[in-house]
Amino acid sequence: MRIGFVFALVFVVYSIYAQKPKLKESEIKGVKKIDFYNRSNSRASFKYRQEQIDLGKTLSRLITQTPSKKHIYKGVQVQRFVSQKEGVMGGDILSLEENTNYGHINSIQRFLSAYIQDAFEFSEDNADTIALFALYYNAIHRNEKSYFREKYISDLYNTLEVEKTGISTNYKDWAGGTQIVIPIDYSVARGKQDLILEEIVTEVAKNPTAIPIKEEDKKKIEEIIIERKKEDEKLIKINEEKLEPKKETITAKPESPTRKEATSSKLENPLPKKEVTSSKSEIPTETKIEKPIVKKEKTESTTNTKTLQETPPAKKEETSIALLPKKEEQPPTPSSKEKELEKQVQELKKENETFKTKEKEREEKSENIIGDKVLFLRLVKYEDDGHYTNELWVLDATNEQTLYKSPYTNICGKEFHVINEGVVVIGFDGNRPIERVHRLVLLDPNTLSQTKVTKEEIFWRSHIVYREGKIYAFEKYKNEVYLSRFNGNLTLEARSSEPVGTNSELSFYKDRVFLTGKPSNQEETVIRILQKDDLKVLKTIKPMETKKRK
Repeated sequence: MRIGFVFALVFVVYSIYAQKPKLKESEIKGVKKIDFYNRSNSRASFKYRQEQIDLGKTLSRLITQTPSKKHIYKGVQVQRFVSQKEGVMGGDILSLEENTNYGHINSIQRFLSAYIQDAFEFSEDNADTIALFALYYNAIHRNEKSYFREKYISDLYNTLEVEKTGISTNYKDWAGGTQIVIPIDYSVARGKQDLILEEIVTEVAKNPTAIPIKEEDKKKIEEIIIERKKEDEKLIKINEEKLEPKKETITAKPESPTRKEATSSKLENPLPKKEVTSSKSEIPTETKIEKPIVKKEKTESTTNTKTLQETPPAKKEETSIALLPKKEEQPPTPSSKEKELEKQVQELKKENETFKTKEKEREEKSENIIGDKVLFLRLVKYEDDGHYTNELWVLDATNEQTLYKSPYTNICGKEFHVINEGVVVIGFDGNRPIERVHRLVLLDPNTLSQTKVTKEEIFWRSHIVYREGKIYAFEKYKNEVYLSRFNGNLTLEARSSEPVGTNSELSFYKDRVFLTGKPSNQEETVIRILQKDDLKVLKTIKPMETKKRK
């Protein structure tokens, strides 16, 4: 199927690259250019280049040997996801850890090229070109996790993080923020997982104005596609030739029904050896079997022969099987059934008791209680423009007297949330309000001391919404405010695809998040509808007042 698609792919690539349709000025301005911004353009040393090549080949060997495991080598992690579903791709994800220090896109292309060369059997020259296209493919879909939902296996999709998906065009975002996806699928020709070249090339070819692909690279990728097709066809032909002798062996000298019939007759009605006069090439016939020497067995023998003549071989086999005594299965004894039912009943009772206990605890305790501790905020000072300085205090509910304060005192905002991992508050760095940088802070549930803090900056008047084990808050990012989602360890999972208003309320319905509110006092109300899993804005609505009828 993939082989037959290759010529169509070459035609599509040629059509897009060759025609170069003229675009309007507004269309050109709206296209985001993919141009990598590097730290410096100094040439890498031979030793460094060789290290990158060794890195790529080592990662390839690790994932080939044990594809079910996650591997990390010199700051690069590789993980393979194999698809068993028709029409859904698998893929390799190569992630850059926080401790990597890549400053030029050529360094990443170099180890990626070595990985492709070793894992998918491409020449070094061809692997370089494919790695270039793979980087552009990932740059196109940067932060676009939703693109991988339908095309790729769900395990791969769930592993991607919106903030890290693909590769940024800025080297500053590469370390700890890159997940390069290489599409793969099972190749019949090669008998293993192979790179899906058509997925990469087709997507890159759709964006001719955004990607600065050289003419020589366009021609090169077309040649690689054709060359790969010829190699696959050759491998399939070799495999078919290898299978041909096996087919001949299987089909040679099939056992005839007459031989089967005679064999069955010999088993059911054995005759003295001296009556069998046929040579190796002859097959005993039914007429010879009809003339036994022993007279007293004549009636029985004739009856058997008639049965053989009147009954086709297939039916005879069925009859023989039917005559065999059936081995009755021993039904489970009533005692074992009763034991199993009793076990299930006990398990259900236990689950019911656990549920009742949890419900009772929930009814008896408010959301601001951890164990036997009542948590509450004490306002220390109000600054301006929504800046507060608060303290988190604890009252021992058992003796209703003991009070103590959390050692973390840089708390802003008027709310906190008790979650499975501890207590979440909005904290700040700096002394004066103008200097402060606000972040989500996780406090230990027992000591209330700081355990984790977000790398991302949080809007100081943000709401904190805790739902289904996730934390939603408004994040300050690139001088704008976005709705972001964090897990219980304060790791960013998703950020809205566009800025949102800070005076918004959150509502959840199935797989949608609704943001309602006013951007400012002078502007009209805006409602944004977001996709829940990756917070992509699907629709923006501006409600209009109904005109009064005259």
